[in-house]
Amino acid sequence: MKKVIIIFLLLLLSASVFAQENNCRYETKTETINGEIKSTQEVKYCVENISLNEKSFWSEVIKTQQFETTLILTLAFIMEHLL
Repeated sequence: MKKVIIIFLLLLLSASVFAQENNCRYETKTETINGEIKSTQEVKYCVENISLNEKSFWSEVIKTQQFETTLILTLAFIMEHLL
């Protein structure tokens, strides 16, 4: 039961990591002289957009007074069953 709760919490807290979108483009440059490959260079171009105005669900739960009691009771429940 403890493992299930820990895994569930880790998945919830890491949801923002999985939601990020990275657009990457790969290019390979090969230098050949007389039909022989002399050098190969791989280049990766990535565009990462980070929205500064977006608030995650967890930041809303932690910072708003509306969810304060729910958060405290949930943490107390988890601590009671883990210890």
